[in-house]
Amino acid sequence: MKAILTVLVASVCVCMGPARAADYYVSSNGDDAGPGSAAQPFRTIQKAADVMNPGDTCHIRRGTYRETVRPARSGEAGKPIRFVAYENEPVTISGAEVLKLEWAQHKGDIFKATTDGKFIQLFVDGKMMFEARWPNSPLDDIMAMNRAKAGKGTDYTILADPNLPPGDWNGAVVLIWPGSCW
Repeated sequence: MKAILTVLVASVCVCMGPARAADYYVSSNGDDAGPGSAAQPFRTIQKAADVMNPGDTCHIRRGTYRETVRPARSGEAGKPIRFVAYENEPVTISGAEVLKLEWAQHKGDIFKATTDGKFIQLFVDGKMMFEARWPNSPLDDIMAMNRAKAGKGTDYTILADPNLPPGDWNGAVVLIWPGSCW
């Protein structure tokens, strides 16, 4: 009886074989309610990341995916979880959201728009923009910012500059450069 049971267990193990890795597909016209197959791809990379296991591969079709992807689990040694462009199609994954704003010229080359949205960084036509600042600086070199000098009356609680434009500076961030530049 023991020999028959051993043969039966060995047969079941051989028939089952190693667990096969799954392939999932994502397309900008897909549906996260679908199975993530080539014929019925997911809409978001995150949906694939939620269901993938070690050894699985996500094939991403061409397009821009505006999302932050946080895989639900990690791969294992020899069984990575892979995210690849489908047949080398161009894929962009961007955590940036598109703002639909009405831009108006403020003065010269300065434009403004009103939004209730909160964001840390703004890109225009794919180029990183600076926050509103004074003194203004050229856009071509983020490290070459114009600086102001602290004026008479500056102390530990007051930053004085006779050239500072008028306005409400409450909530502003001041970047101090050692040597009284800001």
